[in-house]
Amino acid sequence: MKYRKTPRAASSRSQEQPRLRDVMRRLHLRVTLVSAALAGLAVLLAGFAVIRSYALDNLALIGQSASYTAEAATVFNDEVALAEALAPTISREGITEIAIILSDGRTLWRWQRPDAGAGHRLRQWMNGIIFPDPVVVPVSHQDQKIAEVHLRGDAGGLLRYVVVAVAGALACLVFSAITALILSRRLQNTIVRPLLHLTAVAHSVRVNRTFNRRVPASSIAEISALADDFNALLAELQAWGEKLRQENESLAHLALHDSLTGLSNRVRFEASLRQAVSQGRETGGQVALLFMDCNDFKAINDQLGHACGDAVLAEIGARITKLLGDAHLAARLGGDEFAILLAPLDSPAEAQTLADRLLEAMAEPIRLPDGSDITASVSIGMAFFPDPCGDEEALLDAADKAMYEAKRSRRRAGGPGADVNPV
Repeated sequence: MKYRKTPRAASSRSQEQPRLRDVMRRLHLRVTLVSAALAGLAVLLAGFAVIRSYALDNLALIGQSASYTAEAATVFNDEVALAEALAPTISREGITEIAIILSDGRTLWRWQRPDAGAGHRLRQWMNGIIFPDPVVVPVSHQDQKIAEVHLRGDAGGLLRYVVVAVAGALACLVFSAITALILSRRLQNTIVRPLLHLTAVAHSVRVNRTFNRRVPASSIAEISALADDFNALLAELQAWGEKLRQENESLAHLALHDSLTGLSNRVRFEASLRQAVSQGRETGGQVALLFMDCNDFKAINDQLGHACGDAVLAEIGARITKLLGDAHLAARLGGDEFAILLAPLDSPAEAQTLADRLLEAMAEPIRLPDGSDITASVSIGMAFFPDPCGDEEALLDAADKAMYEAKRSRRRAGGPGADVNPV
């Protein structure tokens, strides 16, 4: 068995699901932040590599300068002279250790930068990672190597660069996030708003059947094409709905009306009679029922043909409709039998007056399809509610009997005239 989703279930489902606006905002923000972070990391690593390479080259130049400066003092193994000669070198930043190592492996002179507070261990750890090996420059005298200058770099400059770069990257991320939110809002106005219009129209059509609504055009080609197709579909649905409505109205009219005369049929007449009697019983009003039958109609059919008989019935229906208008209900019950329901009824005299006018109207000749004329007489029987008939069954039976009594009275009179017999 298939279960159809109710509007409440669909509404709760839509509340549980994320909105397109929120999804696009989060996606846009994530893409922007990830892109900015990756770009910042790439710049950070590239700058780190460049600065490290520059620091190594700088250490090499410092070592070369120290080699020339320390040559004479190294030849004489004079540590004091070495300290004085290399004092300008060790005063520079970017060096944590410098040593003069003789050819036999002995250390002639060594200098290390003293501890720099709480960050010394971190600095040493970074120095070990960034500058794992010392820069070695030979010290020569008369084209012979007599010693080596060993230099170790200081990562303090690189650390400062990293701090500044990370701060700049964070600032860029914040700026990118703000920019992403602004662009996301503009993107929502460009994409989400037309989709919201489309959703609103679709929901209105589904719930209220408002097929005359249309989706406004969009500046985006794809969404505009979707809106055009959706509007075309709505136009077709509107046309189909109008055609279906007309067909339903036509079927409803055929179900309640006689196709030959255009009068109400027996189904509508019986329902109207029950309603009129029920209202009369509640309000104390009167109801009159007129039964009318065409005299000698079988002879007309047999002698002149069914086409002429149908023409007679159609003309009788037209004359009844012209006489009654929309004031009361007239119906063809079948064959040549007609019924007129007068509800509410002001007085029995109103019913008698109407019957007399019907007889006058039917006295006029009827033009047949072959061009000839014929006069069709009728007999009318009347009955009233609530006196003497207490319900619709009694009312129908009394009106029918009164009509046949009018027919018998006409035959006894021996004339072609029409009779009215009230009950």
